[in-house]
Amino acid sequence: MYSLHAKNGESAVTSTDYFEQKESRDKGVPPNDFYTTELVEISHQGADLVLHGSLTIPKNKKQFPAVLLLSDNGPQERNGDLHGIAIFDILSDFFGKNGIAVLRYDKRGVGTSTGSFDDATLQDFGNDANAAFLWLKKRLGSQSNRIGILGHGEGTYVASLTCKLGTNPDFMIWMGGSALRGDKALLEQNKKLLIATGIQDSTVNKFVDLVHIFSQIIRFEKDNNLALDQINHSIQNQSIVFSSYEKTLLPLSKPELMALATQMTSPWLRSYLTFNPLRNLKECNIPLLALFAEKDHETPLKPNIEKLRSFANESGNDRIIIKEMADHNHLFQKCKIGTIEEYSKLEAGISAEVLNILSNWIKVQ
Repeated sequence: MYSLHAKNGESAVTSTDYFEQKESRDKGVPPNDFYTTELVEISHQGADLVLHGSLTIPKNKKQFPAVLLLSDNGPQERNGDLHGIAIFDILSDFFGKNGIAVLRYDKRGVGTSTGSFDDATLQDFGNDANAAFLWLKKRLGSQSNRIGILGHGEGTYVASLTCKLGTNPDFMIWMGGSALRGDKALLEQNKKLLIATGIQDSTVNKFVDLVHIFSQIIRFEKDNNLALDQINHSIQNQSIVFSSYEKTLLPLSKPELMALATQMTSPWLRSYLTFNPLRNLKECNIPLLALFAEKDHETPLKPNIEKLRSFANESGNDRIIIKEMADHNHLFQKCKIGTIEEYSKLEAGISAEVLNILSNWIKVQ
């Protein structure tokens, strides 16, 4: 997920296992006899680009389920490396050892994939995911009887978007994803992240209210120059007053606020602010497993669980399963506090509990 920042705030497979085996896996040679790994190229003719990725296929199985992995926001390569924890490498290894095929790829313009990352929108990432899914379906053919999509963070938005693109997955998994419209998810996320840095709730709420004003201007004014003019005017005339001390904690000078507003007019963030994942998910009446982490500071637990539960009741899809993972963070590590700074200090990657829940659920779909 996208986040703003305070000025001064910034069988389980363990991280040790990952780093010891990384060189072998990067070369496409698994450190075991359970699966093979192929380096693949996926032509995306509609976008005139090629996605490069890795396909993990279980050995000695005639048929098996398969899953396409969609990464969190930012220029992610196929391993989904976030703060030193390569969560997609961990998932691919664990799934491969449990008889589940996995396709993961470098985002467009990242790693060895071609195209432009900086100019891409959520729609573009959805089109890429659709192309990858259709490629996987064709590549495996009769080998796979069920093919689904697993999204992490922003990847859950992209996963829901594929429902309108003819992808037709057999199942879907959300890990640390938001059920809220993008502008609301942005505010909830950043409120929690900033409070976690120790800034008082009242100060954070004032700042988030200001960002809300920016996001609404950008949502409804499609021209960037006009949107920035309106934001500049709102900065000069805004009634939200910050103390001198608060200005040392947050980016509140006019140049800092205008830089933030300019960042918010990027193609990706524009598409994010208006995106409603549940509107797209209506097109997929399929089994959905949604994992939320109790100590996730990037996707706040309560508002997202409430929203998805309400959607499940309204849509009548009784195959939506929501699980709250106690003492887990956004990367689904077992943790104490859940902050971003804690990620790299934890010994293990994705917890054994989460890995087993995912693998067992996929196998029964």
